[in-house]
This record gives sequence, structure tokens and C-alpha cells, in this order.
Amino acid sequence: MTCWLALAWFGVLSAHAAPLTLAAASSLRDSMNALVQQFEQQHPEHPVRVVYGSSGKLASQIMHGAPYDIFFSAHADYSDKVVAAGLAGAPPMEWAEGRLVLWHPGHPDLKPEDLSSAAIRHIAIAQPRHAPYGKAAMEVLTRLADDQLQQRLVFGENVGHATQMVQSGAAEVGLIALSVVRGRVLRGTSYTEINPAWYQPLKQTLMLTRQGANHASAQLFLEYLEQREARDLFADFGYLPLTQNGEPIHVAE
Repeated sequence: MTCWLALAWFGVLSAHAAPLTLAAASSLRDSMNALVQQFEQQHPEHPVRVVYGSSGKLASQIMHGAPYDIFFSAHADYSDKVVAAGLAGAPPMEWAEGRLVLWHPGHPDLKPEDLSSAAIRHIAIAQPRHAPYGKAAMEVLTRLADDQLQQRLVFGENVGHATQMVQSGAAEVGLIALSVVRGRVLRGTSYTEINPAWYQPLKQTLMLTRQGANHASAQLFLEYLEQREARDLFADFGYLPLTQNGEPIHVAE
């Protein structure tokens, strides 16, 4: 009996020590890394690991059994797919709105209307089939009504990959997330925010998965997201918080 109790207690400790695993859209990498660091400083007994990727790929992984506890998607379409598959531990919640920018580190005065310039040979975007920011980028390019722009596109697997293509010189500019250019590495480089009327709103969603509903740290982390320091951190990366009716709250710079 003593041995059985010892094993049972070890099992409880192991369950509590297991990291909370987040699946997060690549556009969240810098902000989520900063948030997790803050959370773990306050709650060192609740470790967190984050897996980044395009929202569509992460949703597909969850539906194929990936052990993610909380899913942060850059668009509701993908969290809705997880719900439809019966893998949600709670309904998705829209918590912020993202913004699309034209990142042009080597062309400081460039505007979206100038993309047809001969100096711009390649435009990097995330793959629109499974990345919300890539889909938004395609909506912007369609609005510009220049067929040549389509021929200049190079596709990254996600926003992070599209960013790397510009950094490596494979593209001169990129249509990527505002949260990325406000990250530690790119902050201060040249970008132009795209008129949000040019693309469908990028409503960010978060969702507790069916697996996460049983994780000891999940509720604590979700409660932390509601605290002022967490909201301020995301606002600093350019995310617009949403009101209860889903409208963005515009925060003065």
C-alpha cells in the first residue's frame, strides 16, 4: 500500500510538472515568448512550451492528435475547425485584432501603391492556403489590381518564414504582421501599415482544447491573459484589444 501511494503521489507531481503546451500562430512568436517569460517568472512551478506555425497547420495537427493544450489562431476559421472536430475544451474566444503591414527595410519611403516599381522584384507573403496573414496579403494585392504583382510573389510557410525570406534577400519586401515588425529584432525597421479596410479583419482567437481542459496550469494561464500587464504587452506589439461585441479598441501610440 505504501508503495502504491508513493507511485500515485509521483504521478500527481509529474502531471503538475508537465509543461503547458501552447500552439500559436507564427505572428505571435515575439509577443508570446515575452508573455510566457513573464508568466513563468511569476509561476515558476508552471512551465510553458510553445509550438509556432501557421494557424491552418496547427489546427490540422490538433485534429490529428497533437498534444496542444491551448490554441492561439490568427483567424477564427481555424479554431472553428477544431470545434467542428469535437476537440475543443471550451468555445473559442476572440481576444484581439491583428494588423497587416508592408515591411520594406531596404526601401524606407515605399508605399503599397509603389509595389509595381522595378526595384521590387519579389514580395514575400505567408502561404494563403493556411496562413491568415497570407490570405489578407492576397486581398490587398487583389485590391491594387496589378497582375504583375502576382508574378513577383514568393511564399513562406508562415509569417515567420516570409519574414526570413526578406531578411535573407530572397525578397525585397514582405506583407507580414505588425506584431512581427514590433518584435525585438525588427523593431525600428521601415514598414507601412496597410489600410485595414483593404482586407478582412484578422480577429485573433484563443481556445482551450479538449486535452487542455485537464491540464493543471491551463486555467491559471488563461486568467493571466486577462491581467493588465498581459493586455499591455500585446498592445505594445500592435494588437488591438476587442470589446465584448468584437469591435477593436484603438489605443493611442
